[in-house]
Amino acid sequence: MVSGTDAQRALQLFRSLLKTASTWKDPYEQKYIRQEARAQFIANRHLKDPDAIAERIQDGMERLEYALHYGIPYPRLSHVKQSPRRQYLDKPQDSVEAPKPSGLSKLDQALAKKAAEKQAQWDSS
Repeated sequence: MVSGTDAQRALQLFRSLLKTASTWKDPYEQKYIRQEARAQFIANRHLKDPDAIAERIQDGMERLEYALHYGIPYPRLSHVKQSPRRQYLDKPQDSVEAPKPSGLSKLDQALAKKAAEKQAQWDSS
């Protein structure tokens, strides 16, 4: 059985989504927001568990906040790590070396040879 507060919160979320769609700039994204909201509400209308309903409402509210904040109505990619670069920020810069492409090894050798020859010329004069 769906409680009255869950039904009110769901209806309030649906109205917020429709209002957001009407104020969105791109007409294609307006249509997407309306269709996605309608599809999600239809897909979840069979839910009876109050915890599952509350979870779906919370997910919808988070998605609405995300869309309003970033200006992107599409769902957030959940398979992408949100902060993969953090491990690199803790390392000192001296210990991080960029890998050298294999094709440049001959070029590096030639440049090192020329630099050694120039150094030898400076030392001899």
